[in-house]
Amino acid sequence: MTKVALGIFAITAVTAWGQTPNRALSWLPSDALRGFADIEIALPHNEIDLGLCTLAVSNPFPNHTCAAYARYALSGYLELRPFAKTPLRHLFGIFEPKYFAGNNIPQVRYTASATPILWESTVGAGYELPRHFELRYTHHVANLLGSYTGSASLRPDGPYGKNSTIGARWNFGGWGHPPNSSVLRGFVDLEFAPPHYEVDLGLCTLTATNPPAPGCAAYARYVWDSYVELRPSRLATWRHLALFAGPKVFEGNNIPQLRYNGSPALILSDLTAGVAYDLPKHFELRCTQHEVTPLARYAGAVGAATLRSHGPYGPYTTIGLRWNFGGW
Repeated sequence: MTKVALGIFAITAVTAWGQTPNRALSWLPSDALRGFADIEIALPHNEIDLGLCTLAVSNPFPNHTCAAYARYALSGYLELRPFAKTPLRHLFGIFEPKYFAGNNIPQVRYTASATPILWESTVGAGYELPRHFELRYTHHVANLLGSYTGSASLRPDGPYGKNSTIGARWNFGGWGHPPNSSVLRGFVDLEFAPPHYEVDLGLCTLTATNPPAPGCAAYARYVWDSYVELRPSRLATWRHLALFAGPKVFEGNNIPQLRYNGSPALILSDLTAGVAYDLPKHFELRCTQHEVTPLARYAGAVGAATLRSHGPYGPYTTIGLRWNFGGW
């Protein structure tokens, strides 16, 4: 009975959209699911700082017991576009998971361990607009894993903390399509975090009684995000080579539970850059370098009692493999 009911519902729905029953599956596009999956390995002395360890005032590194510096990172980006020939064809869902593992302490211990540390996920929805624009809503959460769950010696949230943003994206050069479709492609985002949902940049030192240190306002209201991919040559020898960069700028002047305003004061710049090489079966070999730089009033704050020495993920270098799927 259930199958019959579902069949009747499908035929009724298709007819309501002005389509014939023999085209009942035409609402599902061939590229309904698309995106990419990454696996990255950080080299020794270049581990990913997950912003969890409490820093000492005079030392940019934590005590010898906090090892939340990741050797391995699994991440991805997924878009679900389930509607084709309907008024909802411009609507899509977003899922961006990240998983970090490792057991390393800077300048003290470097291992190949894959101990679980942190799970991050960003979920949301988007709607396509004319001229390659999109409206996007995203919600980000982070969860400690394994032995780090509930640890009093760590920050309660991972990089960027818990936040929600509303923003607009402009895609150019055929972004989201097969990589050889354009010499230059990518996107530019402007995201806005509503009050009480600001982006925690992991810069403020925690205290025993209050999550943010008094006076530390490194919680972003605005995020400028972008990605640019350059494939400079179509010659047979170099056509598989690509250069990429992903700069971000964070702005704001907010203190959770104390002050919320619309200030665009500069806080931090975040740059990811590297080189990629296309492999068969939609795979890419990628080498990535990441750096962060405190800006304006936070510039030169390394070692200050109220700030961490680096922002989310810190400086690191990874070598990894990416798999593109769904015509990405």
